[in-house]
Amino acid sequence: FLALNTNTILDWVAQPNLKVYGPAQSILMAQNTNGVSLSSDFSMANFALYLFTNLAVTGDMLVSNATFSFAAPIQPNLVVQGNLHVATNGSMAHWIGNENYRFNCQVGGNLTIDAGGSINASGLGFFPGTGPGRGDPQNGNTGPAASHGGLGAPNPGVAGQPVTYGSILTPTNFGSGAVSYGGGAIEVHVAATSTINGTVSAKAGTPGLAAAAGGSIYLVTGWLEGDGTLDVSSPDFYPTSAQYGGGGGRIAVILSNGVSFGSVAMKAYGCYPGRPVPFPGAAGTIYKQTATQAGGYGTILVDNRGVATSTNITTQLPAFTNGDSVADLRHATLVATNYANVELLNDLTMRDLFLLDDNTQLRLNGHTLTLKVPYHDDWGATNRVVYDGGLIVWAVLGSVFVVR
Repeated sequence: FLALNTNTILDWVAQPNLKVYGPAQSILMAQNTNGVSLSSDFSMANFALYLFTNLAVTGDMLVSNATFSFAAPIQPNLVVQGNLHVATNGSMAHWIGNENYRFNCQVGGNLTIDAGGSINASGLGFFPGTGPGRGDPQNGNTGPAASHGGLGAPNPGVAGQPVTYGSILTPTNFGSGAVSYGGGAIEVHVAATSTINGTVSAKAGTPGLAAAAGGSIYLVTGWLEGDGTLDVSSPDFYPTSAQYGGGGGRIAVILSNGVSFGSVAMKAYGCYPGRPVPFPGAAGTIYKQTATQAGGYGTILVDNRGVATSTNITTQLPAFTNGDSVADLRHATLVATNYANVELLNDLTMRDLFLLDDNTQLRLNGHTLTLKVPYHDDWGATNRVVYDGGLIVWAVLGSVFVVR
C-alpha cells in the first residue's frame, strides 16, 4: 500500500525496485491535492488507484488488470484528451454514497471497453434506507423496496413510501437504498466512437428482504458499437429470503453522429426472473436518440423482462419528483413491452406511442395523453390501456382522433 500526500512527486517508471502484483495486492492512494494532470499517456496495469481528486490525461489512458476509483466532486472528474481503453480485468468506479462523486468522464477520442472490462458503479449509490425513493433498511417483512426510474414494491406512491425521481433524458441520479446500497451514476461524453464489448453497470446491491433501486447511465457519444451491456437494473440476484423487488434505474444514450446502437444491450429491469420475488419492482427507463433526431425526439423504452408487477407498481411519466417537466417529454416516443406497467401522473403530450403486447399496460389515471402523429393501427390495442376516465388524443390532418 502506497499513499501520496500534498506536493509529492512519484516517478513510477524510474523506480527500479518498485513492483506491482495486481489490483488486490498493490494499492496507490492520492489525496489532499487539488488535481492531478498527466502530460502524456497513462497506462494502469496490475495495481489499484484510489484518487481523491480529479484527473486530466493529455494522451491516451489504458486500464488493464487494474482498478481505478475516485472521489472527486469536481465535474468532470476524469478528462482523457486521447483514447480511453478499459481492457479485460480492468475496472473503473466512483466513491460510494454521495451523488457529488458520480463517475463523470470526458473522452476526446474513442472509448473502448473490452469483454471482461467494466465501468462499474453497481452498489455504489445511496446508502441503505436513503435517497428520494428510499426503501426499508431494516430487512423486515413490511418492506418497502426502493425506487428510482420504476417503483419498488410494495404499495409505493403513498405517504411515506418510495417515489420515482430523476431525468429520463439526462439521468445522473443514484439509485435509492433499501437493505442494500442503490446503484451509482455514470456519465460519459465521448467525441468519437464508443466500442462496448464489456459492461457499463450501475445496478443495485444484492438485497435482503427489500431490494435497492438501480442507478443511472448517461452516455453521449459520436457512434456506438459492440455487443456489451449497459445495465441499471435492480439486483440480478435475489437471496431466497427476498420479498420485495426494487425499481429499475435510468439509461440515456445520445448519438451525436451515428444512427445505430450496434448490438449493445440496455437493461433497466425491476425484476430478476431467475429467482423471482413475490412482489417484483417496476422497470426503469431507457432513452435512445440518434444523430438524425433533435434533442428530446428520441424513444423512451420501458421493458420489464417479462415479469408482471402489481397494478400499483409502475413506471411513472413524468417522474414524481426531480425529473423532466411535461414539456421536456413532448417530442419523445413511448415504447412499452414485456409486462411494462406505465402510468401517467399528469396530462402529457408525446410524439408517438407503441404498446407492443397484451401483457403491457398503460394507466392514464384520468389524464389525457395527446400524440402529435396521426392514428396508426400498429400502436397497440385499447385493452392495453386502463383509461379511468382518461383519453388518448391523436392528431389527424388538423383535427383530432380520440380513443376511449
